[in-house]
Amino acid sequence: MVEKRENKMNNRELIMRYLLCVVGLFIAALGVAVTKKGDLGVSPISSVANIMSLISDSISLGTWLIIWNCVLILGQIIILRKNFKWIQLLQIPFSFLFGIFTDFGVWILNYIEINSYPMQMFMVIAGTILLAFGISLTVIANVIMNSGEAFVKAVSDTIHKEFGNIRCFLMYHV
Repeated sequence: MVEKRENKMNNRELIMRYLLCVVGLFIAALGVAVTKKGDLGVSPISSVANIMSLISDSISLGTWLIIWNCVLILGQIIILRKNFKWIQLLQIPFSFLFGIFTDFGVWILNYIEINSYPMQMFMVIAGTILLAFGISLTVIANVIMNSGEAFVKAVSDTIHKEFGNIRCFLMYHV
């Protein structure tokens, strides 16, 4: 009987962790959308998708984020090979959610006029805070890494270098 209760609590805790992760993804995606609305740049991990969305008007930022995140997942598989843990494929549905949430945020913000540099700065700062808070919630949830961080971890583990150093190098030099 005690074992059933422990399993039930573990299942409930796992569900709560996944829900926290989804909430974190939503907030982080809103952060990307708010930052994009500021029109002064986006986070390094979103920059590839942002540029692609500017080049191709027919494909949204969220869709490009899905594509880019899936490329990063494929990169993990190639880098890690047999050490890739298949549970990490859960990054795929999370990438889709992140892309959908980002497009939702862009859609909501489409109706807001930003017509001054101070307002642009405010949007970038607000978006950065939202993005950081959302990411922190996904880290606290501790269920699955986002594809950008997981890619950096794959590189870091493979070449046996510190995660933070590899993250800074990849995010600012690639």
